[in-house]
Amino acid sequence: MKKIWKLQNLALTSAILALSISLPSHGVNVPVKGTKMTAVEKQLGAPSRMIPPVGQPPITRWVYDDYIIYFEYEMVIHTVPSTLKTK
Repeated sequence: MKKIWKLQNLALTSAILALSISLPSHGVNVPVKGTKMTAVEKQLGAPSRMIPPVGQPPITRWVYDDYIIYFEYEMVIHTVPSTLKTK
């Protein structure tokens, strides 16, 4: 059972690392982990789409043209490339 858990943990870690790639920022610095929502909005402006919080702890997504920012409560936890193209 421990072997299966370790393999699952390794797979999850690999998936997280794959999402933590460097993003093309098009001249804009993307927010880092721990940045507050208010600072993100001040830096980048309003997102094209705000997806309401889901789950516990509440996870909110802000969608921009090139990336999606994930928040836990009011703090950034991840910034990932967007596969959605809003035009």
